[in-house]
Amino acid sequence: MTTQTTNLPIKVEEFTNIIQNAPGILQRNQKSVTNCNKAGKTLLDTIEGNGEIDNDELDDKVAEYIRLSKVTVNNMNERRSPITQLLTKIAKEFTSLENEINPENKNSIASKLQVFRNKYAAKKLAEQKAREETERKRQAAENEKSEYRADLALSMQKYYSSYFEDKAVELSNLFAGLTLENFDVDSQKVADFPTEYNAGEHFKGFKDGFRFVYLEKPDIDKIKVEVVPPFMKECEKKFRDDIQSMKDDFILLLPSKRKDLERIAELKKKDTEAAALAEAQARIREAEENQKREAERKAKEQEEKLKLEAQASQADIFNSFNQTAAAAPTSIPDAKVTKKIKVNNAKGFLEVYQMWFIGEGATLSIEELEKVHKKMLTFCEKKANKDSEFIKSAFVEYVDEVKAK
Repeated sequence: MTTQTTNLPIKVEEFTNIIQNAPGILQRNQKSVTNCNKAGKTLLDTIEGNGEIDNDELDDKVAEYIRLSKVTVNNMNERRSPITQLLTKIAKEFTSLENEINPENKNSIASKLQVFRNKYAAKKLAEQKAREETERKRQAAENEKSEYRADLALSMQKYYSSYFEDKAVELSNLFAGLTLENFDVDSQKVADFPTEYNAGEHFKGFKDGFRFVYLEKPDIDKIKVEVVPPFMKECEKKFRDDIQSMKDDFILLLPSKRKDLERIAELKKKDTEAAALAEAQARIREAEENQKREAERKAKEQEEKLKLEAQASQADIFNSFNQTAAAAPTSIPDAKVTKKIKVNNAKGFLEVYQMWFIGEGATLSIEELEKVHKKMLTFCEKKANKDSEFIKSAFVEYVDEVKAK
């Protein structure tokens, strides 16, 4: 059998000799401690009995004992040093070997390889984040498209409704203003009231106030092509149908309207008071009929509006956080604090913290503040890593520490 040569920090013979002597050295040191304690105990009992050192002779004995104790310690140290030094050398040799391949040692190959793995992991994470950000923007753009379609239709409906109401009032006033003197002419105006609505001309004054975040002009133009022409065509049809319906109602009422006017004219010749009453009643009937027509139209319009608003009620795809920072005072007046604080509610600590931060915290460096807030920072980091809860602030940044597993 061949014996393998090893590089030991000490020769084998020396190692064997030191180890063989170790039990004897340990016994000698144990005996030295026993004798030293025995001699010291005699002195200590004497002094404790007297309550103090009460004479020079006793004091000299104590001084000599302390000197000899130091000598004994030195002798013990000299005897055991070869053993402890040998063990230290051996332990160092083992730890040096381990450290040479330990990934925690920055000079080891494993550690250098770990650096490359960390870089690769960071690259992969960056790529993943880029993909997630691209997808987030794509989804946000799709949401914005839906919002814009609904908002555009709703805004156009409001713009059209305002115009229709003006025309409806104009037609109603024309019918309400009929008299015997103008009846033939103005009743014809009612019958001839235009039902055509030039949406293209009217919507030239329409302004689109939607604020875009993600959509580009081609997408915006495409949505306008999808929404605007069909909606304008629908408005033209609605205007024609609704105005025609009002005209039909008024035309049906023209004969009774003439009779009412003639009856009131006859009453005026005989009884002015009765004529005024009849005239007031006729106005009330017409007002009620107008209100009924308007209520029906409003209900229909509201139903259409609710449909559009339901589309536009999607949640916003981003939140804005307005952060404000209070300026710390440049100097704090000196004050002698003689009171003690007793916090009666957990919320009180917020006020304590606010006073501390304005009075002292604002003057500390970031490094000093990190030390003071170490426990809180650790808590917030745990919330971020375990629960994905983040502080949303312009003053707080989350930095990725990448380490491959």
